[in-house]
Amino acid sequence: MDEITTHLKVLLRVTLLFLAACFMVWAFVPSFRSISLGLILGSSASYINASLLSMKMRKFSELMEGGTVKRMSLGFASRAAMAVLVVIVALRVPGINLYSAVAGLFLAQFALLFIGAAVSRRQK
Repeated sequence: MDEITTHLKVLLRVTLLFLAACFMVWAFVPSFRSISLGLILGSSASYINASLLSMKMRKFSELMEGGTVKRMSLGFASRAAMAVLVVIVALRVPGINLYSAVAGLFLAQFALLFIGAAVSRRQK
């Protein structure tokens, strides 16, 4: 499970770089402020969801290695609730674009797809 930690560290760097770029757009391009705020909100929630999933996967793998048979979920409800919270905040706050907030929710998944491909390519 060491590769999960590596992937999460790289994801943190990618997310922080993306957030920095969004903050720069927010600061210097006033016409894109609502879009950048939506991307900031969505990508932050996306990283939190990825962190929650990795934590649950670590706990699940520890239980399987120990031979403990225990019924456990991977926390879909909490991750779905986070996504719903992002949509509600985007709808309630007038300066946040809903579509960019929803698009930001997919940042971690796409970033992890490319991170995993790069790591597997490097290992070969």
